[in-house]
Amino acid sequence: MVTAPVQALPALHSLPTAPEFARRLATILAGLVAAIAHVLLRHPRRIALIVPLCARLSLAAARFVRLADRLAAGPPAKPRHRAPRPGGPCPVRLPTAFGWLLTDLRHEAALYHLRLEALLTEPTAAEIIAASPAAARILRPICRMLGLRPTVLPALAPRRRPPAPRPPRPRSRPRATFSLAFPAPPAPPEPAPRHPYPLYLRPP
Repeated sequence: MVTAPVQALPALHSLPTAPEFARRLATILAGLVAAIAHVLLRHPRRIALIVPLCARLSLAAARFVRLADRLAAGPPAKPRHRAPRPGGPCPVRLPTAFGWLLTDLRHEAALYHLRLEALLTEPTAAEIIAASPAAARILRPICRMLGLRPTVLPALAPRRRPPAPRPPRPRSRPRATFSLAFPAPPAPPEPAPRHPYPLYLRPP
């Protein structure tokens, strides 16, 4: 699949075609949500993923529509500062394998795979992604779960792994000193005095 290289847009450039592009993307994602709710009910191990997965795709479509509306109206005069959201319960973790949704839904997801692939080859997709990096952040997880590698999305910078901590060095212990001096052997016993003559030859 060959696409035109992504070029940076001028700072004061608006995209009047962005809302129509976002509407078509939202239609594709709405159909994908319906397919997920229909097919994953037959997979007992995937039932717990239906609600969080459909919610994530619906939220991605709504975010992209709002982003396209802002691009069509032109850049805002001042950057908006978002208030921190309160923390909630830990969400269900979705699978991260490449193309996992295409593997589970098979032909049901293949249709949306092809439709999204064709949509991302249009010049408007490259213009939106060049104008706002947030568009790539919205599209990248959707493309990954559907097994898409569109060249319109910029490549991610490789993550630098922090160096592994070195184990602490063991404390140096004082070396044992060995003496090579051996104890002196005990002195031999003194010999008993010898008589010059045997007792039976002594003079009276």
